[in-house]
Amino acid sequence: VDNYVNNLNKIVDNFNEQTTWGLTLVANWPPNSIHFKQKYQILKEKLLELNNNNDNNNDNESILFVYPFETLHITTITLSSFRSGLLANQQYNNVEQLRQRLSNFWIDYLTNQIFNENNNCLKKFKVSYSKPILSNSAIYFPIQSNPDQIQLIRSKVNEFLQSLQNTNINNTINIQNEVHIPSIQHSTFARFKKLPSNSTLFTQKFNQIIDQFCNEPIEIEVDIFDLVYEIAPYMSVSKNLSAKTFHLS
Repeated sequence: VDNYVNNLNKIVDNFNEQTTWGLTLVANWPPNSIHFKQKYQILKEKLLELNNNNDNNNDNESILFVYPFETLHITTITLSSFRSGLLANQQYNNVEQLRQRLSNFWIDYLTNQIFNENNNCLKKFKVSYSKPILSNSAIYFPIQSNPDQIQLIRSKVNEFLQSLQNTNINNTINIQNEVHIPSIQHSTFARFKKLPSNSTLFTQKFNQIIDQFCNEPIEIEVDIFDLVYEIAPYMSVSKNLSAKTFHLS
């Protein structure tokens, strides 16, 4: 966890809009629910009160970075990672051209093969946000979708990737190597800025807050997917841009 916190701080501290770039297909950016937004704002305020101020340490700074509501999303597929993708840096003289070519490639595929009138992926569906989970590196909402449109899209893209046979952009970017398909459905909303000085006490306080916030899953309808230019780490600030919006019906 210590290494993760250090790496996260480096990523966020060294964030530069000119050199940060990723391409991600997301749903519910942000969740289309006033009720959920109101509950989330209360949750955020409570979580930001968690600090290392105790008998041995007079530290009032929050341990957590909690996402603004407007940046919440469900990552469906990472098509090029802002952190590890080849286009997340400036080593290529024609990096802007490569980014545009990769974006156009996926816009064309998603428009014609995934979000078209002959495909079930165009139908609206519902997702349930369950009780938040605390992991070693982040806090997230587990997501269940019904019907499971997110998994359907992931499966179709995975099949497509298997058929590409080392397709490259400008003989430089291998498309298969850029893509990451998550194994779970979730929405991350907080990350650690620093380690808790007392992890047992932190977990206890965290659980108390979560128990007050979420007694049962919150169901929200999904009516759009966005292909997003990720120009901020983890989509954690409100500066990311939609390359293409796919409306469901």
